[in-house]
Amino acid sequence: MISTSKPDVIRALFRLLAALLIVASPAFGGSADADQRQITKLANGVYAIQHNSLNDGSVNGNTTVIIGNREVFVVDSCYLPSLARGDIAQIRKWTDKPVRYLLNTHFHNDHNNGNKTYLDAFPFLAIVAQEETKKDMDLIQPGNVERAPKQMADTIAALKQGKTPSGRTLSEDEKKQVLEILPGLEQQEAELKTLAYQPPTLTFNDRLDFNLGNREVQVKYLGRGNTSGDAVVYLPKERILVAGDLLVQPIPYTYDGYPTEWVNTLEKMAPPGCEHDCSRTRPDPA
Repeated sequence: MISTSKPDVIRALFRLLAALLIVASPAFGGSADADQRQITKLANGVYAIQHNSLNDGSVNGNTTVIIGNREVFVVDSCYLPSLARGDIAQIRKWTDKPVRYLLNTHFHNDHNNGNKTYLDAFPFLAIVAQEETKKDMDLIQPGNVERAPKQMADTIAALKQGKTPSGRTLSEDEKKQVLEILPGLEQQEAELKTLAYQPPTLTFNDRLDFNLGNREVQVKYLGRGNTSGDAVVYLPKERILVAGDLLVQPIPYTYDGYPTEWVNTLEKMAPPGCEHDCSRTRPDPA
């Protein structure tokens, strides 16, 4: 996600550019459907959910679902409550076990805006985060939630006047593209008004281990990288690593990052003896 600590003009220009690129992309068939998700089965009872970017170009964090014999562990709750509700509906198709743990890998709101949606659906849920992540969320996210509807409303108003939020006049082609995305932007504005900040309820410093019932889940903090409190999830039996935004394709988001320390954190994720060729196995952060 673009941080709201950035100047509003930069944020608005990025949103417009990304939105126009999405509209023009053949992969989206001319528009971005925020309700669509791509599901990948990583192992028996382990699923990755990839969400489309939104109509304003906002990035939507991925979600990972880990199902045990007793309970379910979810990694990241994505950006919009409606998308989180869709994920919850999908989880209930996979299992009748309750979601007992939800990890926020870091403080960017495309990974935690859906927290309250999960808590409403599963009242005994523990929302887990590294200590620094909770500090950042408590400091930044209430303001994000408060500002988001107005920022979206200002963007929509400018686009309806045929301008970017910075005041540049749109070309005729751009105006046609904007007409296609405006309904989605208006729907998103309405949903942003319903957002409520839900902080983590369980924090850790270095490591937490969970047993979901015949499935071990290790949550680790390996050092600063994308943010000050990035957490990773490792399934030792399946040798699956969930890295949050420490690993992003094609390039990482560095605006809240610690580049030199990030390299060291990534090295800790690599298996021993695999410094030069890690294609032989999935990374093991142990």
